[in-house]
Amino acid sequence: MDGDELAEGAPGEGEDRDQAPKDRPPSSRWFVELVGVVVAAVLVAVLLRTFVVATYSIPSGSMEPTLQIGDRIVVDKLSYHLHGVDRGNIVVSPPHE
Repeated sequence: MDGDELAEGAPGEGEDRDQAPKDRPPSSRWFVELVGVVVAAVLVAVLLRTFVVATYSIPSGSMEPTLQIGDRIVVDKLSYHLHGVDRGNIVVSPPHE
């Protein structure tokens, strides 16, 4: 029993060190976490836009009546790596700038 008491420590010991006083100003940890979350979100968005999806606007009436002038579409960049082009698919070539 004496060994158990020593391993657990005395009641209340170390509690003051683990908890910050209430009158202490907030630490900058929340700012570091916020910056980390924003950086991770931007990185994921850039990777998705580069390798997975793209958005385009239809500039002309060449696809009418299926797509109208000014329609916005989201294009999946991965599907043709997994299977071939099938009848009824719309194939998008990026605009030349």
